[in-house]
Amino acid sequence: MKPRLGAKINPRHPLAKGLVGCWLMNEGGVSRNFDLAKPSSGQIVSASWTPTGLMFDGGEKYVSFPHQRAFDGNAFTF
Repeated sequence: MKPRLGAKINPRHPLAKGLVGCWLMNEGGVSRNFDLAKPSSGQIVSASWTPTGLMFDGGEKYVSFPHQRAFDGNAFTF
């Protein structure tokens, strides 16, 4: 179960250490995807919202996020 829309990150929680982004993808129906870790958001491009999240069914469907220096030269997982 995902946190509710508008949930906040506890920066003192051990799992938040080193966190550079947290996108829950639970906005449902809007074209932006909000980052709970920092004041930035992603742009949803051609993907479709379903009851369980975003659907990427091939082609040019993606979520574009602003550049963050923490990603430069570092491995990361979405």
